[in-house]
Amino acid sequence: MEKKTKIIDGKEYTYVSLDESKDFFCARCKKNKKSKKYAEYVEQGTRKTICNGCYGAICAKGK
Repeated sequence: MEKKTKIIDGKEYTYVSLDESKDFFCARCKKNKKSKKYAEYVEQGTRKTICNGCYGAICAKGK
């Protein structure tokens, strides 16, 4: 497992790359996903997971 942390628009995102796929619900596009790569962030004390596509869009917008 590999983790990288990045701050975008004042919010800290942790990009995670696993060896095996994980099932999760993307908090941004509101879809069930299965992937080895995703990002996590904390909002109002709750850890949220977003898919790689949504994370890429956030990174591009944050530049």
